[in-house]
Amino acid sequence: MGKQLGTLIGLLVTASASPLAISVPSTFTRRDVLSPLPESASSLELEFQPLLDFDMDGCYNTAAIDPSARINPGQGPTASPQGRCRDRGQLENSNVYSRSRCNNGYCAIMYEYYFEKYQSLGLSFLAGHRHDCENVVVFVKDGEVVQVALACHGEYEESPVRAWLEFMEYKRTIPLKDNHPMLVYHKDGVRMHCLRLVYQKDVKDPENQFKRFHRAPLVGWQNWPSEELRRKMLDGWKGQVGPKLDTEFSRTLEIATGGTLPDFDPYGDDEY
Repeated sequence: MGKQLGTLIGLLVTASASPLAISVPSTFTRRDVLSPLPESASSLELEFQPLLDFDMDGCYNTAAIDPSARINPGQGPTASPQGRCRDRGQLENSNVYSRSRCNNGYCAIMYEYYFEKYQSLGLSFLAGHRHDCENVVVFVKDGEVVQVALACHGEYEESPVRAWLEFMEYKRTIPLKDNHPMLVYHKDGVRMHCLRLVYQKDVKDPENQFKRFHRAPLVGWQNWPSEELRRKMLDGWKGQVGPKLDTEFSRTLEIATGGTLPDFDPYGDDEY
């Protein structure tokens, strides 16, 4: 099955109905967490933003930077994998960061999620690190989701395993709620935390404190309060842990296609 770390799963999506409502809490419980940026993104990026649940043994995504340009200091990988990073206030004060590219009839929308730590084992700083970003790319054609690419812990495999893809396509679909793919942030056994596709049991019984799938306020690439604030967020984390929205954007889109979308140009100019 190839490398265990960084397995990219690209799937053709079949929509299915879901009774769940999109949740963006209107009342925030203020505590010692960063305040989020106000939502501001394109209609395209908002329409296809994933909805998330979070298994009990993992952190919530939260704000990476606040309106005053304070970078999230993160949490050290101590205590339990979800320790000090799964408080209601962190989810209430969350953001997601996006960027899109459209050409040749396709749009690719990248969504980045910031987590205050990554930790696979309890009571051990050796199995984790401060700060983590996880990445989803949603591909759209003619107003419909045609593929969703999930990166695991910031790494990708360039060639998805065909047999695995065929099995997954046969066995599972991605439930959509009004064009929003539904995903779960989970812990893969004793290994890493990743975003994964939902199962029906996930849809019926969300594990986050709101008990419904969550959509955090979205901040689009062209809609930041200022370029300086965006640059400070991007420069806050370098390398593997950081978001792929800037210099790594085109290359990441290329890998995320999995070779299944030959008409889409990940390096091409936007066409509207």
